[in-house]
Amino acid sequence: SACGIPYVAFWAVYIPRKVIEKVGLLDEGFGLGNGDDIDYCHRAVLKGFKVRQAENCRVLHRGSVTFNSLKDVNFEGLKKENNEYFMKKWRL
Repeated sequence: SACGIPYVAFWAVYIPRKVIEKVGLLDEGFGLGNGDDIDYCHRAVLKGFKVRQAENCRVLHRGSVTFNSLKDVNFEGLKKENNEYFMKKWRL
């Protein structure tokens, strides 16, 4: 967990409609991503939902393929910016 917040990475995620209706969509303040999944899980927990990971399936995730294909994106800088955004948003 990040900062003690239970979360699952959104590589492949199933979110029931009732969760989206109560929690909303991903926070666009995270831009291209990184941290938006942790933020979403935190908001879901605050609304009374539980974060769960399926143990009976596997997802092959080739790390950062999307980010690596974007030539003008500073991945490390984005992670730093989004971490700061997350910390400020939740006053951590």
